Amino acid sequence: NPQLDRGGAAKEGSPASLGTVYSLRYAPEHSLDAFASKEPPTLNSIYDLKYAPALDNEVPDDTRFSSQEEAQVIDPSTNTWVSKPWGQLRVGDLVKVDNKGHFPADLLLLGASSPSEVCIQTDCLDGDTDLRQWQVAPVRLTDQPGLGVEELGGGNVSVVEGLKQAGVFVVPPSCVASDWESWQPLWSPSDGQGSGSFSFRQLLPRNGRLLVTDWCIGMVCYIGEETAFALGGGWKQQERANKARLRSLAEEKERGERERRDKIASMAKGVVAEEYEKETGISWSSSFTNVPDDGNCLMHAVWLGLTSLKTNYPHLPGGSSELPSSPERFRAAALMKMAKDKGYREAATNLLQLWLSIDCDVLYSIEDLFCLPQEFQALIVNTNLEVTGGAISLDQIDIGALVDQYIAAISQKQQDSGREFYLPLGELELETLCRIYNFRLQVVKTESLDLITEGTRKARKGVSSEESDKAERDIRPAAKAVADAPGTSAEQVTELLQTVLLYVSNIVENPSDAKFRTIRAANAGFTKRVGSRPGGPELMEACGFVKQEREGEVFYAAQEGSVTLATKYLLADLLADHSKKTGGYEAVTAVVDPRTIHPEHLLDRNREAGSRIVRILNVRTNHYQVHLPKKPA
Repeated sequence: NPQLDRGGAAKEGSPASLGTVYSLRYAPEHSLDAFASKEPPTLNSIYDLKYAPALDNEVPDDTRFSSQEEAQVIDPSTNTWVSKPWGQLRVGDLVKVDNKGHFPADLLLLGASSPSEVCIQTDCLDGDTDLRQWQVAPVRLTDQPGLGVEELGGGNVSVVEGLKQAGVFVVPPSCVASDWESWQPLWSPSDGQGSGSFSFRQLLPRNGRLLVTDWCIGMVCYIGEETAFALGGGWKQQERANKARLRSLAEEKERGERERRDKIASMAKGVVAEEYEKETGISWSSSFTNVPDDGNCLMHAVWLGLTSLKTNYPHLPGGSSELPSSPERFRAAALMKMAKDKGYREAATNLLQLWLSIDCDVLYSIEDLFCLPQEFQALIVNTNLEVTGGAISLDQIDIGALVDQYIAAISQKQQDSGREFYLPLGELELETLCRIYNFRLQVVKTESLDLITEGTRKARKGVSSEESDKAERDIRPAAKAVADAPGTSAEQVTELLQTVLLYVSNIVENPSDAKFRTIRAANAGFTKRVGSRPGGPELMEACGFVKQEREGEVFYAAQEGSVTLATKYLLADLLADHSKKTGGYEAVTAVVDPRTIHPEHLLDRNREAGSRIVRILNVRTNHYQVHLPKKPA
């Protein structure tokens, strides 16, 4: 502080502030009086402690510790320790801090009860919970016996006078704060000479805590509201850094939201159904097709895709081989081919070796193992116990024969509580099917479903506001009556909405085909899913169908133009909203037109297979839907 007096004590009312530059000079052979002149005499050693200016001049009060807390300060007139509030400390004061006490200001460590074991804790300043070991200066402040800092407080006034004669003091700054750019404290010898030095390890930061050592003594070097010694600039700097971090996180979040909006926008205008069909040379349906949830859904979806391609596009390369007549037979034939595929056998070998070598408790948690027949489960578990127990090694096992047994096991149909099912297959089998049947596989990324749904809704075109308003007035109340009907389960509502949506989609996608415009009421599927359900016939009429009687039979017929694209969109949204409430996967598949899905939401495998494309969607764990090609227009 520029208002320091000759004795090194600051005048009242002039506390140091952030940005002040101090010069701490160690002059063992000169007295204080020697520095009364403007030009001090040559010193044996000079060390400057410099501080950079603050980012701003206003520094908030330190709320962690009250300025009224008491510190032990030496009284030079009596060489005794007296209590002094933190807020009244001045640069040059000699302060004693006891074990577990906090440092009332930035201190230069002059001495301690155990010089080699001075540990301080600074987590309140920089978040670092590790203890740091500080060491006192390697030289005494004076070589005169009986004048060490450990003699302070003993009542012998000559000790204080001796330290004054030794030159322990602070002088006004020799340069302006604006000259310094670094925030970190810097110790630098002015002449590069001298037998003693002060380093960062002799600096005790304000609000740090003394541990291990019984006591230490330091000289006040800085009394601003914010420590200048702590790494990272102290807790105030940590507070600023935290605010900057929060700003950065907020900006990153906003950036992510912008990217997400841009993706939605690019998907909405970047993929047009007609262009996709032109590119692939195939006409595609405008929705996914579900398959039975019996564990064989993956094979069923692929079989449907390949069968549709072969039926509607027999000219495509690679489609000449015959396919089994059912998804069950397709599974058996495919697994027989996989048993001879080198890549699949290697992958199955790695899987089985893992099962045999892991801890038995971990093995018991593998769900796929316990979907297999019990005989094969027992074989794996018993062999695992022998391997992990050291009775046999993996090299002694005929792993090839075990792979054959595994493939035979996943080929079998299982039974549980009267229900038949297959072991669900996964990524390994999908990749192998691509190679064996030589087709290009496109899998929709499940993590993108919500994004795809939102983008698909934004991409809708060809619907006027009048058509949308009419659909809302007619269809939404009828659909609500279906959902609220007593005795109707959520699954039945889903089934009804799906069926009516299918009827509507067939008309919208095939406007010139009259067969889709008439639904026979006696049809078993219509009766089960729609006609017998409360509100089902009313929903058909709300969607544009008219109930008619011809030659003693009842039909639901749609006149040209009565069923619109707005009808389809609203039914899809109603089904999606209902599915979200019940946790069903129709929440996305009812809305999405697979033709408009942006390529970045697809995993495209085996591209070299060319134009035979099978597209599937993993709507939830181990269940798939397929995007089917349709007959060329």
